[in-house]
Amino acid sequence: MRPLLERLRLCVRERGPISFAEYMEAALYDPAAGYYGRGRAPGREGDFFTAGDLGSGLALLLATQIQETLQRVPEIPRPRIVELGPGSGRLLVTLLEVLGREAPELLSGVEVAAVERSAALAGLQRENLGARAADTVRWAGLDELARAPAPAVVLGNELIDALPVRRLVLRQGRLLELRVALGDDRLLELVERDAAPELRAELDGWGFRPPEGCVFEIRPAAGPLLCDLAAAVPVGLLLLIDYGDEASTLFGPARPNGTVRAYSGHELVSPLEAPGERDITASVDFTALARQAEAAGFEVLGTRPLVEAALALGAAERIAALAGAADREALRTRMSLLSLTAPGGIGSSFQVFVAVRGEGVEPVRALGPLRRSE
Repeated sequence: MRPLLERLRLCVRERGPISFAEYMEAALYDPAAGYYGRGRAPGREGDFFTAGDLGSGLALLLATQIQETLQRVPEIPRPRIVELGPGSGRLLVTLLEVLGREAPELLSGVEVAAVERSAALAGLQRENLGARAADTVRWAGLDELARAPAPAVVLGNELIDALPVRRLVLRQGRLLELRVALGDDRLLELVERDAAPELRAELDGWGFRPPEGCVFEIRPAAGPLLCDLAAAVPVGLLLLIDYGDEASTLFGPARPNGTVRAYSGHELVSPLEAPGERDITASVDFTALARQAEAAGFEVLGTRPLVEAALALGAAERIAALAGAADREALRTRMSLLSLTAPGGIGSSFQVFVAVRGEGVEPVRALGPLRRSE
């Protein structure tokens, strides 16, 4: 099979410029050569960190929320805990360890499902979960889960930012799309044509107009994903942890070229070079995400900075309880919790997007007051 870069060049030569979303889809998810398709995962040895890679702190706090939610919804026959895009599986490993220790009866009464589109990453997750994988976790697509819908707590840690985006710009009132083309046999981006009518319709639904000349992104794949999720979850709680902001803050003169970026070895690199070899991401527009979630049938409660959610879920109390501990695991846990709550730390860089679905799911008390999208 041809290398991915050569295949993309050939595609552009034959068809003309392609959307950035098409390029990003291939660069990340091509089964043979895409970044995630080949099983690249976050962590110290990878190209970027997630909050779940920094010890057990996030899993401890999510376990608190899972217990509270499932205990508050009455008469659930057999609920699920679902993780969307578990990456390396580290967060899921730790979450199951915490629930097994703190709520063994709850864990024995739930089904745990991992939704992973990359076969290579699913293999890595099984490896990291070890024997627990066969005993506890089921790998399934949302279509499969939808054939037997069940109440669920659904987690997604840095999932939405990796969904492909279309890149757009307004010039003299015209909505134009930036597309990936060839120049001197190199992939480059250019403003190529008027945007498709469906993109204009989506922008019209925002209630927000990006400033003239400032590049912004639309993430069409989020809507179908949330619709598929709603079909699988008639009642439940959705927690998406990601970086981003409301549209009016995210797009404008502060980011005239939009939010797309790429990482290799924890350093910023060009997204259009070495496709499949580097992570490509774009900040999450929580204004658009809220509209897509509501259209899918979720009630959006809002967003809250991860650092505030961590404190509301008891991080400070856990840190204090571990202050006198001397064993290595307790010290690691304390450091992980501190990394989520320290000013300017990783907890300050992420938001928690919260939505519920169905009757009987109350507002999430532990997460406290949430900021509603515009």
